[in-house]
Amino acid sequence: MMKRHVVSALAVMCCAASVQAKDIKIAHIYCKTGILEAYAKQTQVGLQL
Repeated sequence: MMKRHVVSALAVMCCAASVQAKDIKIAHIYCKTGILEAYAKQTQVGLQL
């Protein structure tokens, strides 16, 4: 019974490690010129944090 719990725990830990290894990519589409340029710079800096 104890062996089954240990094997289950190891399997869960291996699965969790593989899920965390993936990077998340976020696209940021914004205007670099025009009247919205100031807001675009602020949001770009905010996303880079």
